[in-house]
Amino acid sequence: RFNISTSLVFDGVNIDGASGPFINQDKITAICLKNNSLQEFPRDFFRGISNLTYVEVSGQNFSTLSKHLLSEISNDIVTLRLMKNSVTNIESETFSNFPKLKYLLLSNNRLTELQPNMFSGLDSLEVLELDGNKITTVQPGTFGSLLKLRWMSLKDNLFESLPDDIFTGLGLQLLSFSGNWTEHRCQSLFEHLDHLVFGICGDVIISKETSAMGL
Repeated sequence: RFNISTSLVFDGVNIDGASGPFINQDKITAICLKNNSLQEFPRDFFRGISNLTYVEVSGQNFSTLSKHLLSEISNDIVTLRLMKNSVTNIESETFSNFPKLKYLLLSNNRLTELQPNMFSGLDSLEVLELDGNKITTVQPGTFGSLLKLRWMSLKDNLFESLPDDIFTGLGLQLLSFSGNWTEHRCQSLFEHLDHLVFGICGDVIISKETSAMGL
């Protein structure tokens, strides 16, 4: 059997239709697919790669993520980077097969709304990045199951409002999100974040040391 590197990068390469090209290559732990002009998440590309812990699929043209489309990715994955893919829809329980996932990056897509069960099953998630989307609405309970989340970034979105208790119960240490918020509103949104070290709320910075101050 020929030798395969533990990390593979396919940048600008046409992989459309590739089905199980690395079946039983158990030395592969990381795969990066960038700028491949994919119109759909390449489900079958990941078939049979049992020891993957890192996956990046970025710079593509697909709009939907679902549990089915991600079903060939190893359950042991730790890092999943899905940036710049024009994603508008993440179906319920899309990531629920990944109990060991710690880092989920969804920046620079086209999401407009975050809903409950979108992130269900992510029992180990520590970092969630949703910068640069078009999010206007976050439904109550969206983040409620992310009990190990420590870092969340929602910068450069289009928030119109946020539920009062949207961050309640989370152990966040760092939190940032965009919007035109008053200092009072920022304080109320961060009120129950007992572990917060540093936060950015629109033009307001909140930290343990300084309480609140304008940028």
